[in-house]
Amino acid sequence: LCDAITQLGSENFPALYVHENLPGETSAIESDTKVMIVAEMPAGIALQPELVNGIIKIESFLSLAISVTRKIKQIHSMNIIHGELCPTFIRMLPRKNDIKISGFGPFTWYRHPMKACFSLSPGDLPLSHPDFNKQIMPYLSPELSGKLNQKIDARCDLYSLGCIFYEMICGEPPFNMTDTSGVLHLHVAKDPVPVIKKCPEVPPVISDIVMNLLEKNPESRYQDAEALLTDLYSCI
Repeated sequence: LCDAITQLGSENFPALYVHENLPGETSAIESDTKVMIVAEMPAGIALQPELVNGIIKIESFLSLAISVTRKIKQIHSMNIIHGELCPTFIRMLPRKNDIKISGFGPFTWYRHPMKACFSLSPGDLPLSHPDFNKQIMPYLSPELSGKLNQKIDARCDLYSLGCIFYEMICGEPPFNMTDTSGVLHLHVAKDPVPVIKKCPEVPPVISDIVMNLLEKNPESRYQDAEALLTDLYSCI
């Protein structure tokens, strides 16, 4: 098994691993010296091409948003912070009416159960990593920018979900620029146009849910995926 595992992550964090051929859901395996994150390589259709094809209807949005949030809740329950959520890493399985999450990589962290959050040194920030993928920039939380003195916890994934949900409804992310420094500044300093202003036909409660996820301060966002799920279910 060890020969088939690829090491990822940085020197300053517990070793992170992804194994792409094991069956079953994502899991975390902890020993005295390291942590392994084990995940299957999911099949299915990436969400990204679906967004290119047009805005998702509200009924379909709610169903998909609930499915994605349930998966994120499951990942967070294992003390895993994805760190790179974007539409490319959300895989849809239409025949099973299911969702898979992929993309566990250098910016996926295992949070020790006894620690609510942790700090990142400049060398551990996504933008400083040689394998940084610019496709995650429109979905990167302010606290992962390195511009704010904020600790990292699972709420960074909830911000990314907000960006994804915004794109599902409005047809583009809240901050849609090709310039890396420009979009980073917007994540940190500028409030996005409210969903309901871009798409007046969207129910106000759904707009409020998405805009709450996009709060700059993690303390002002949903505090966990369970709270987000409760509000999403109330919209059905």
